[in-house]
Amino acid sequence: MKNGSLVALLIFIVAGVSGNASYFVDYIGVVLLAVSLHDTVALALGYFCGAVTGLNEYSRRAVSFEVGIRNAGLGLGLVFTFFDGLGGMAVVAGWWGIWDIIAGLALATIWSKRRARKAVPA
Repeated sequence: MKNGSLVALLIFIVAGVSGNASYFVDYIGVVLLAVSLHDTVALALGYFCGAVTGLNEYSRRAVSFEVGIRNAGLGLGLVFTFFDGLGGMAVVAGWWGIWDIIAGLALATIWSKRRARKAVPA
């Protein structure tokens, strides 16, 4: 299932970007910056909200992923279903899918190499 869902996401991304190649070339710099910054803020916000509410390290990491990683395939489906592809929207949703994979794998790799700190009793 994992491989199938990844292939389906990649097909959505290729379809979205290929149909909007001119938007991709014209706005990719802005899209890269906006998506990267938004994702960084979302991942950090999820982690720190978990810390503020007293969650342990493992739960903070889980909340970080829940807040920071969105469903880009669903976003692309919505763009094509309700907005007829609407130019740059597909490029943004497509890059979001790629970036979520990159950022998620990078953060998971970093966290897998660092043991979670035990919660200190108050």
